[in-house]
Amino acid sequence: MKYRQAPGMSLEDFQDGAILIDIDGGRVIEFNESAKMLWERLDGGATHDELTQLLCENFPDLNREQAAGDAADFIEQSLACGAVIASD
Repeated sequence: MKYRQAPGMSLEDFQDGAILIDIDGGRVIEFNESAKMLWERLDGGATHDELTQLLCENFPDLNREQAAGDAADFIEQSLACGAVIASD
């Protein structure tokens, strides 16, 4: 399964992360640095494994199991709020 950014979203950078603005829905979602990095990787689509690998590469102290859980949490929360869409 691949995940990608939902249309109608705009990312605005800030010092310690970013905010994602749902232009159509009027919602604002706050991202920390790791969530921002995962979101940016979804431009063009990415799998859960690719997001896990990205976290492992950028956070060497994070073990693969924790990175996989963090990537899954990001995907689940992003799908729930409509920021991410899934495709085959």
